[in-house]
Amino acid sequence: MLRQRVLKSTQCFLDRRITGRGCLGLIDWADLQFGSINQPKFINQFRWNERSELVTDLLDVDNHAHRISQIVPFRMAFTHKSHEIMAHFLMPRPRSGTTRKLPYDPAEATYALSAADPKLAKLIAKAGPFTVRLPAQQSPFEALTQSIIYQQLHGKAAATIHARLLASFADICGIGNHPEPQHLLDCPNEQLRAAGLSHNKALALRDLAAKTLDGTVPTMARIRRMSDDDIIEHLTQVRGIGKWTVEMMLIFRLGRPNVLPSSDYGIRKGFALTYLGLKPTEKVTPDLLATHEQIAKRAKKWAPWCSVASWYMWRACDLAAGKTVQPE
Repeated sequence: MLRQRVLKSTQCFLDRRITGRGCLGLIDWADLQFGSINQPKFINQFRWNERSELVTDLLDVDNHAHRISQIVPFRMAFTHKSHEIMAHFLMPRPRSGTTRKLPYDPAEATYALSAADPKLAKLIAKAGPFTVRLPAQQSPFEALTQSIIYQQLHGKAAATIHARLLASFADICGIGNHPEPQHLLDCPNEQLRAAGLSHNKALALRDLAAKTLDGTVPTMARIRRMSDDDIIEHLTQVRGIGKWTVEMMLIFRLGRPNVLPSSDYGIRKGFALTYLGLKPTEKVTPDLLATHEQIAKRAKKWAPWCSVASWYMWRACDLAAGKTVQPE
């Protein structure tokens, strides 16, 4: 019964039809557990306007979210958009903490890069410390599933689709748990379309599932023993997974220190801003971007810390756009 109540409430969020009274479905359940929520007061503070934006007292919502999160086994976070609530509500619970430390010392990396490259040293001094942390551990299948969904989509739209996909497997896998490869192979096309996946992405996810089962996509234990090039060679055999996608996985999920995604637009632009005299106010045309050859030649000074240098190329773009707050 409890599971049915939660599933029904999450479906309300997904369908974006929730109203102030509709929220009571989830809060009723919390009230049964704690017997301490003032429902009329809460409803007055928790409602949606015509743009599906949450209108509430954040302090009270935080208190109730904290109460609920102690029983529901997945992350809960209230924001001002209904689809953002679902994105946090159904993300798989981290296995150990929210983030993990990098397998290398960022201070050592930035010190070495500054000593080897004076121009990069100026950028590092201006942009500040290297702040990347790795997300909670995911299997390659889970990480690549998310990568495929997020391709060519705004982050919020992709998070909604990802959440819908997870929710559609809740009866089989449990709420907040990621489906296994066989689940994706067995599910009907209509289920994937209902989550918002395009035909091509549905095909890519099924191919990922099949290649995970046949061993083309290695396990995490095996990936840890593989070189960057070997990982790229294996994972790019999956439909919809290109070299750039794997490079982002290497940098931001596996914490590999010496990855150089020289085809990335931000890297090419940041390099042009740092080394080629591109002005922040100048209109960027393809001929003004750095080439692979230019980046690779300079990167000889960056090894074995190309991932860190690449991150500072992205920060060069942020600084040129007037963004001073460092990304998390």
